[in-house]
Amino acid sequence: MNKARRKKRNAKHRAIRKTSEQSSINAVPIKAHQPTMMEIAIQIIAALAAILTVVVGVLFILPGHRDAAIWTSCTVVCLIVIGTFCWFQDRAWKADKLQAEASENREVALRFVYTNWPALMIENRSNVTEKDIKWAVVLWNLNLPDRADPLPIPASTQDWLNPGTSGGPQGLFGSPNVASLVKEGDKLLGVASVTAPNVKNGKSYIVSIQIGKGGWYSEIKTGKGELRVPTRFDRETKSVYFEMLQTVKESDRIPITDPKPITDPIN
Repeated sequence: MNKARRKKRNAKHRAIRKTSEQSSINAVPIKAHQPTMMEIAIQIIAALAAILTVVVGVLFILPGHRDAAIWTSCTVVCLIVIGTFCWFQDRAWKADKLQAEASENREVALRFVYTNWPALMIENRSNVTEKDIKWAVVLWNLNLPDRADPLPIPASTQDWLNPGTSGGPQGLFGSPNVASLVKEGDKLLGVASVTAPNVKNGKSYIVSIQIGKGGWYSEIKTGKGELRVPTRFDRETKSVYFEMLQTVKESDRIPITDPKPITDPIN
């Protein structure tokens, strides 16, 4: 009986030791805080102010050192003021750094849907709510070579989007001014962009559409969401511009497709 108890106790101890060893292996090391130069400066100023405060007390006690004590007190006050300004500046720099890091991880994007009459979706890929998301689409109808200007598709703003959600679809060709300039089979080519105030880098796209058949779009990897349009709208400049847009590799082209229908029941 005693032997069975010892055996059970030893097995329990081994299990506890194994769990402890495993926890030690999986433990995430805590990264030590590296003080900034401003933090070091504040610490030095605070130490000097403390030392001089003691010196002031000693000088006031000693006879004949009143003037030195007064001037040393002034020095302490100056150090306290400088240290306070340094502390506020350090807080401001840290806040700016946190905001910059946060904006690096914030992202908005566009997605084109529907093959017959393409529309766009605005996506918030951030983990926070994005506000005032501005988008623009600039397309030329290649079947209207004599028309210099792009289609009058108005730029617009999505007021807000919750994290991980989409807005739209936003129709592009529904207004009378645009609808009168396109018909089924027309080929459209141009660019699009999307930006938001708290997103450091917006996105730019090349867009190619054939009305009634779909098309493709491709993200431009460089830039910060600028709308890449030619400087002039004359035929020669546009010809070079269109050739450049169509050099996108097939592997970088995202097809415009119809979204999947919602089949989940509504509770």
